[in-house]
Amino acid sequence: MSRPRLGDTGASWYPPRGGHICAHATEELKLGRFDARDKGQMELYLRWLDKHERQPGENPPLGLILCADRNEEQIELLELTDGSVRVASYLTELPPRELLERKLLESIARARTLAAGRGWALPDPDE
Repeated sequence: MSRPRLGDTGASWYPPRGGHICAHATEELKLGRFDARDKGQMELYLRWLDKHERQPGENPPLGLILCADRNEEQIELLELTDGSVRVASYLTELPPRELLERKLLESIARARTLAAGRGWALPDPDE
């Protein structure tokens, strides 16, 4: 399957190959630290999806930029804590097992709280 070309400006602008476009969401993996230019690039991808792929009644597309290091100041100034573009960091080294276990349990508890607030019933892991 070929990737769609973004625009007809003569430049080669494509959705990122590593960013799988499905269900009108895309992610991009950055090897370094988040840079403000990354937001503009992601917005280009999202506008292309919105124009060429979004169907009537569907929500706007979402984009996730995964970086080795978040630039918190730029993320705050660009207001990327809400909206269609989000930034997350990934681990370049594994933390100690105890920390991983604690973070996993915290995430499960947070997900259960959110699900309960939305009226979703989740299975009890002890049953």
